[in-house]
Amino acid sequence: MDQVIGAAASPVVGLFGEDSSLPMALIMLVAVVAAGLALAGLARPWHGRGEPDRSRAGGH
Repeated sequence: MDQVIGAAASPVVGLFGEDSSLPMALIMLVAVVAAGLALAGLARPWHGRGEPDRSRAGGH
């Protein structure tokens, strides 16, 4: 899936021109924001779901 997203983002950067690094920076910013939203919306780390807390597991 990540290869598909990368393959789709590459031509978008080229559409904005080759003379500046700003298009690449904007695409990277959009990707980071999308990843953060996916983490918050899907994983919900503040609910304590995911890896078990081993410090409370019996004795070790």
